[in-house]
Amino acid sequence: MSTFDEEAVRAKIATVNVWYHTIEVGGVVTPGLYDMRPFLHKYRFPTHLESRRVLDVGASNGYFSFEFEKLGAQSVVATNLGSYLDHDYPRWYRDELLRTQSKDQLAAATWHESTGGFEVARECLGSRATQVLTRIYDLPTTLSGQFDFVFCGSVLVHLRDPAAALEAIRDVLAPGGTVVLATCIDTTKPDASYALFNGKPEEVSWWVFSPEGLMRTCRMSGFRDVTWIDSFVVASRHGFTDTIGVVHLRR
Repeated sequence: MSTFDEEAVRAKIATVNVWYHTIEVGGVVTPGLYDMRPFLHKYRFPTHLESRRVLDVGASNGYFSFEFEKLGAQSVVATNLGSYLDHDYPRWYRDELLRTQSKDQLAAATWHESTGGFEVARECLGSRATQVLTRIYDLPTTLSGQFDFVFCGSVLVHLRDPAAALEAIRDVLAPGGTVVLATCIDTTKPDASYALFNGKPEEVSWWVFSPEGLMRTCRMSGFRDVTWIDSFVVASRHGFTDTIGVVHLRR
């Protein structure tokens, strides 16, 4: 349980400039870019996670990690990038960042955009969830043991090799375990298999799948049981919208 009063919580929240998620922390709601609370039912998470080891891949500020704790997870591991430069940038864009940004600026970007929100929310909530800093491709070599339940939300769009990322997730999934995968989708031709190339380096945005393309990519990555669950439209605090598709996977 948190031991901070509301004023202290507000002060801690203010130390982080970028809140991706809207999270209620100690009676204070963070200024998240996305408020996923109204859409929680769309993911069709289990009603309880007792005795399960849970992994939240690309957890950002940790909204879903803390929800999994509420569902009684035995333990929750949340992964984030250890460095702002660990984003899946094109090499030329990464080189440009190294040329134009100082070490202090890059360290600040890492805190504000990757690790800081989770640490602040975790402390204020009195959460037992742990943060592990790793790229998604390195999950099998960074994490110990396997996980009964894995969530990966809004990460694939930011990866140059989504199939390799899904293979890494499969490698850390325990036999009989479940993956809930959510990502931006294009519904122009829902029955056709394709991925649109976004090509926005400043957003680290690579691919947007059609529903069929996403499911085929999951199968190609080694998942035998691939089930389409739902899709929904979510608006950001800045006014732009994304269509999110949800898929459940088993080995």
